[in-house]
Amino acid sequence: MSEKIRVLLVDDSPIARATESALVRALGHTVEEAQDGEDGWKRLNAGTFDLIMTDVQMPRLDGFSLTRRIKQSGFANIPIIILSSLASPEDKRRGADAGADAYLVKGELGVESLALTIDRLT
Repeated sequence: MSEKIRVLLVDDSPIARATESALVRALGHTVEEAQDGEDGWKRLNAGTFDLIMTDVQMPRLDGFSLTRRIKQSGFANIPIIILSSLASPEDKRRGADAGADAYLVKGELGVESLALTIDRLT
């Protein structure tokens, strides 16, 4: 098990947020939740995080735009995992182009794959 980290989870779906938060907490980490990209950006500026997990399809500021904004800011060193139901190679390429450090497909998300990705990035 890696050391405990602080994760900012950005997802507009309350059900997805609850599920993803539970996975992160099961790995022993702490989670702060944001309900969309703008909320995530505000929380990032107000707190200290070791990792960001973001959905793509959200109102106000989508995950690709949030990722680009973070990577072009003073927070560029914080690893970002995009969590999305969008699974095409094109979507994954867009995530990489935005600066995401990893891209996980929600339907394939499990504790083991998430743990490995978090350990690799932190």
